[in-house]
Amino acid sequence: MARCTNLRLGKPRTYVNIPALNWASAVEGLPKGAKALLLFVARYCDKYGVVWYKQSAIGLELGCDPRSVRNYLKVLLQLGLVRRIGQGRGGRQVSNVYHFIAWPGRQLVILPMVKGMRR
Repeated sequence: MARCTNLRLGKPRTYVNIPALNWASAVEGLPKGAKALLLFVARYCDKYGVVWYKQSAIGLELGCDPRSVRNYLKVLLQLGLVRRIGQGRGGRQVSNVYHFIAWPGRQLVILPMVKGMRR
């Protein structure tokens, strides 16, 4: 289970997104590895459907190597279940954010209108 620290109290708590996990477990027709990755993303995503895990950490959790995680991720990306958002610091790739976009129960992120930005 994911450990999340409550910053205000400093107490660790366990968080599992049960509605997203239930929805992901009902998805059929995926290969075993892709299904395991989908369940992992669903289990640990927040209310917006976002997960911050490195591929190596996901591989340790699923019992496979990071290359297999990338292959399973390609399947989920092609089916439109997950999208990958790259993160960088100082011009270097740090880690990816995985956005669980297929889960219908997620809350949408509403961005404020910035001057000069088109919608």
